[in-house]
Amino acid sequence: THKKVSKEALEHNEHLQATWQTVMCQYEPQQLVFIDEASVDDHTIIQKWRWVPLGQALSFLWRQKFSILPALSLNGILTLDVFEGFVNQERFLIFYIWYAPLLNPFPTEHSVVVIDNCSTHHNEDIHQIIEDECVKLVYLPPYTPDFNLIEECFSFIKAWLQRHEQEVINLDV
Repeated sequence: THKKVSKEALEHNEHLQATWQTVMCQYEPQQLVFIDEASVDDHTIIQKWRWVPLGQALSFLWRQKFSILPALSLNGILTLDVFEGFVNQERFLIFYIWYAPLLNPFPTEHSVVVIDNCSTHHNEDIHQIIEDECVKLVYLPPYTPDFNLIEECFSFIKAWLQRHEQEVINLDV
């Protein structure tokens, strides 16, 4: 039969995913805080196709990149940082230092931080803050963004930005 090809990362590991899900069952939903970053630029917001009068070129130049770094709990977004540029280890550490006072010692509410396994999130200073706050840190298995609930927020935000493209383009930032 004729089927659509689907892509899956080689690092995608079903055993690690199953293990992670088993570990997560020991936590209560109100304990969990999901942190991740997302970026938007003209490629994210601008529609790829649009109607243009015959003979006119479709042009747009906007090379700013903005990033959002939120912390999401069962109650909603606890805090977020929006800034121009991208997230690196230093920026993530600054956010984490700023955010750490909102965490609570395990096993209370907001005491388990869930983040993806990218290199930006592996930092000895962050591990020390986690230890000092008596918080649990749980890394997602590689290539499983669907396990991070904050990805749903990012999808909503990017869809909103695309729907309100003209307003976003005309913002004076």
